[in-house]
Amino acid sequence: MRRILLLTVLASSHLFFNCASTNNAARHRLIISLIKSWQFEYSSRVDQNAEPGYQSQRGRTAAQLKGELQFPDLLFTHLKNRYNVPVTKDDPQAQGQIRLEAITFANGGFKFVDVMLIDNKGLLLARTRVWNVDERNVVIHGDDFPEFAAETIADLFGSK
Repeated sequence: MRRILLLTVLASSHLFFNCASTNNAARHRLIISLIKSWQFEYSSRVDQNAEPGYQSQRGRTAAQLKGELQFPDLLFTHLKNRYNVPVTKDDPQAQGQIRLEAITFANGGFKFVDVMLIDNKGLLLARTRVWNVDERNVVIHGDDFPEFAAETIADLFGSK
């Protein structure tokens, strides 16, 4: 009898918590859809763990540095123009934030980009990591990575 009662309690709590998390995710999607302007914030850092001993600029070509510098502008443009995400760089009244942190290899190129959608009260609405590899596990080069990252981020908005 105890065992049946315990199993019933565990099953009920599992259903309760699953429903709560589903409702929470649905509520967050609703909040994301209601936010009319998103502040675009970008930062990057070098992954020193992957290649110890490298300086942040060591071994990088001019093309890699140029691509890394252009990445946030290309990503912003894709989000705004191609996916119609209401993103801005300079609106202090924005209702939400898109925080991006790009992690680069010490010798150049992107490893991944962490993305967080946060409302103006600091509530984390969504989070994802965009790896710089395609479905065949091949590194994406050139202007293709900003487009790939923008497409993944647009999925968080339902803008694809």
